[in-house]
Amino acid sequence: MLKTLLMKPFLLLFSFLESCATATDVIHLFRRINATHGIRDVIIRNDNGSQFLANEVKAYLKSVEARQEFTHIATPEENSYIEAFHSILNREVVQ
Repeated sequence: MLKTLLMKPFLLLFSFLESCATATDVIHLFRRINATHGIRDVIIRNDNGSQFLANEVKAYLKSVEARQEFTHIATPEENSYIEAFHSILNREVVQ
């Protein structure tokens, strides 16, 4: 599951779930977010999924002046806000 949390200090901008996202999907998502909200100077915190590690994604984010930050492997507590959000979303909406 692709989990993305975009934050300007204390402001949640967007969350997106998809089961089999590719680097191309991630770039399209960030383009849509950039068009509607702007992601310049935004810190994008994500896990170490291959779709986020792809050079194309890194290059795109650099080109729009967004900063990418990765969590450490096997430490879901570093991503606790989005983990909690997805847990609530799954419990209240999906199920």
